[in-house]
Amino acid sequence: MFIFKIFEIFAHCAAVVGIGIAAYQLWQTRRQAETSFEDTMAKEYRELASRFPTKVFYDYPFSEELTAREKARAQDEFYRYFDLTNGQIFLREVGRISEQTWAFWCDGIKTNMQRAAFEAAWDDIGGKAQLDFAELRLLIECDYEMDPISPNWMHRITIKRQEVEAKGRKLKAEEREAKRAAAAASVNKLDTPTV
Repeated sequence: MFIFKIFEIFAHCAAVVGIGIAAYQLWQTRRQAETSFEDTMAKEYRELASRFPTKVFYDYPFSEELTAREKARAQDEFYRYFDLTNGQIFLREVGRISEQTWAFWCDGIKTNMQRAAFEAAWDDIGGKAQLDFAELRLLIECDYEMDPISPNWMHRITIKRQEVEAKGRKLKAEEREAKRAAAAASVNKLDTPTV
């Protein structure tokens, strides 16, 4: 009977140790998957950055350094960069990016966005694509200080997305009104007798 109790205690201890080992393995697997995913995103950034003219990473005024052809080619890459950056911020927001990786990425985003070429491209693209990049716009507004996974960020990004949606509805209404006015002007032009 005594030996049976010892075996029973040993079995319970082994089960607890087994659960601990399984939990640790699950944690390790999750961390490896997260690291692999982060590495994929970093690779995507490096590939994108390699397509930029090297001059965009200098701190010279954008207009003075790049030729018209380089600017035109870089414009598409800048849009892709802003889109990738917006996606990285969103991934941190939903918990797919670790705190350590986010700190590194956020510092890189801030550094790039403060470069003359990136500032000029953001002024242009951000102004034209007013309904895009809500996460990047908020990160810039927060001076890169707020972590997208924080509750305060969630509140502010909800408001920012609502602002973007309202702006989109306003732009569509203005577009519809402009089309109606153009159609009315066209009809009036046809109805006007010519002398």
